[in-house]
Amino acid sequence: MTNPQQPYNILPYDGVTLDYGQIFSIAESQHYMIKLFNDIEWKNDEAKIFGKHYVTKRKAAWYGDQPFAYT
Repeated sequence: MTNPQQPYNILPYDGVTLDYGQIFSIAESQHYMIKLFNDIEWKNDEAKIFGKHYVTKRKAAWYGDQPFAYT
């Protein structure tokens, strides 16, 4: 497990993605997972490709400050 004060870059040649190791306990992780799953309005992504409408399996949630439009 990586020390949270010493992040580890797991992409040293292709960019930067820092691994801080375990930062939540199992109980905290389960709490946040349930909260995110229940409180966020998840929707399937949709795309129109060559005039054909597709609904993906991936779900996403868009949030932002008013009065900006996010798409």
